Amino acid sequence: ESHNIRINLDDRDEKLSYRMRESQIKKYPYSIIVGDREIEDNLISYRRYGTNETITATPEEFITMITDEINNKK
Repeated sequence: ESHNIRINLDDRDEKLSYRMRESQIKKYPYSIIVGDREIEDNLISYRRYGTNETITATPEEFITMITDEINNKK
């Protein structure tokens, strides 16, 4: 299902901390982490640009939050 959200996938064999630092340098609004634990629990972990706090949510909750944020900017 399309939600009109642009995503950049970084699946390189680099350490997670390196990839997270790079996403902050590139100023991506959100960095989403989907590892084995998240897949098993049907969750995602994400960080918002400029913070070090990692938040866990279901994919549906995250998509709802993002689409609401996009719609409120218009």
